[in-house]
Amino acid sequence: MTKDQILISQYLDNHPELAIAEIGELSSTDIAQLVLSLDTKNQKVIFGGLSSRKASKVLEKIPTQDSVELITELPFLVSEAIIRNLSNERRSSVLELLPVELAKPLRRSLSYHKNQVGSHLDPNVPSLLEEMSIQDCLNYIKDDHLEAHQHFFVLNNKRTLVGCLRVTALLTTEVKRQVKSVMMPITANITAEMNVKDVLENWNEAFFELPVTNLKGEFIGIVTRRALRTQAGQVNESIHSTIKAGNALADLYLIGLTSLMGNSDTPQN
Repeated sequence: MTKDQILISQYLDNHPELAIAEIGELSSTDIAQLVLSLDTKNQKVIFGGLSSRKASKVLEKIPTQDSVELITELPFLVSEAIIRNLSNERRSSVLELLPVELAKPLRRSLSYHKNQVGSHLDPNVPSLLEEMSIQDCLNYIKDDHLEAHQHFFVLNNKRTLVGCLRVTALLTTEVKRQVKSVMMPITANITAEMNVKDVLENWNEAFFELPVTNLKGEFIGIVTRRALRTQAGQVNESIHSTIKAGNALADLYLIGLTSLMGNSDTPQN
């Protein structure tokens, strides 16, 4: 790693909003060159901070195989938003090369219009089966190293959503009992075909997220209120800062940025 790359990496680590604001002013070609010079951690910071449209333009400038490797490292919703804005040719190329376990849910998400809930759901949500014992659940969570959740959604053997199980119940219930005997009924869920604005207008603010089903009632993921508000324009998609670029810290880091990239005054693509 060069001194300039180390400086930029520190900038992204310590002041991500300032860094993204500065990087976002570069041309798509220059950002692509910068991204390819950095490690995966910093690439994720950049693509997670840029607007999806800008990130898509940058991805178009990156070789397809490198694009695929980068997409596999990004959060699902970030990847979906970026791929949606790619040209048809590049989108097809990327999807063809992605692992099937990622390409399949991405294709499904892309089949929905951006104003539909289905294009903003996260499919990577662990679920439990109603016939499982509490001990089975605990083993499953431990063996798969699942992240902590306040609750888990419960499905029947047809993958139909039937309830949810709070973690507190999971940890305090006798291990031989079945999930269906202690789960709570689902009081609110939405379908992937529903309109984003319609859902937001009727959203109960007591819920941070809601389960999403298809028209058959099959559980396909969750959606957060923030994700829908972003699509509806109620939250800024990018984290571009309003901080003036003239402060000393930004200027210091920008020296390394422009040194690495050359002249950053190139008009944006």
